[in-house]
Amino acid sequence: MLTKTLRMKRNTQFSYVFKRGEVFKSKGLMIVVAPKKYRNAKIGLVVTKKIGKSVVRNHVKRLIRESLREHLSLISPALDLIIVARQGVESATYQEINKTILELLKKSNALNKS
Repeated sequence: MLTKTLRMKRNTQFSYVFKRGEVFKSKGLMIVVAPKKYRNAKIGLVVTKKIGKSVVRNHVKRLIRESLREHLSLISPALDLIIVARQGVESATYQEINKTILELLKKSNALNKS
């Protein structure tokens, strides 16, 4: 689970990242990366109703959060991130989601340099 200090909660935080961020896409996920605006780097998660009913959306969110928790130490603290679930991700396994998130983080240079 992401701690409260890491979670993006307010609409203004999401708007900032969507306006100023750079977008990287894969088959089932999209990541938006922007330089941080606040004291701590924030991570947001978006799963639209196009994905499925609430049970499916919550399952996808849990899988993405767990993958992010695993890679949290690798993510640069100088960036705000939003992960957007796209159609097709509902049929993906945890391993596929985990692999995709790591690829997107590498592609977006959101990983620590060390």
